[in-house]
Amino acid sequence: MGKNTFIVSLQNGLGNVEICQDIRKGRATEIESINGEVIKRGRALGIDTPYNETVYNLVKAKVALHSSGTEND
Repeated sequence: MGKNTFIVSLQNGLGNVEICQDIRKGRATEIESINGEVIKRGRALGIDTPYNETVYNLVKAKVALHSSGTEND
């Protein structure tokens, strides 16, 4: 993740609105390239990223629920 990508991500709330739209429309989210990248780099540096991991896991769970048709949005 480049410096500019990180700054833009912070400015738009880590893309939460776009992520919700992607889930509703059945599109792939950017969770891997945003929070997943933070988690990956944190692990490589020995830094815990509990908030990013929580957001990552919640989005993945939301996608799974939506994909299975068990969620009513």
